[in-house]
Amino acid sequence: MANQGLKPARIRMGMARRFGLSEADMPTLRQVQWFISHYTKKTLH
Repeated sequence: MANQGLKPARIRMGMARRFGLSEADMPTLRQVQWFISHYTKKTLH
């Protein structure tokens, strides 16, 4: 999803739909934002 250029909030909601997670089971938006930032710095640059 990060390769597709999706925004972190959209990735977070996509994880909920795909894996059937409840709001309590999902990572926070801050965690998703950190992961996307780290991934793009390591992989795409």
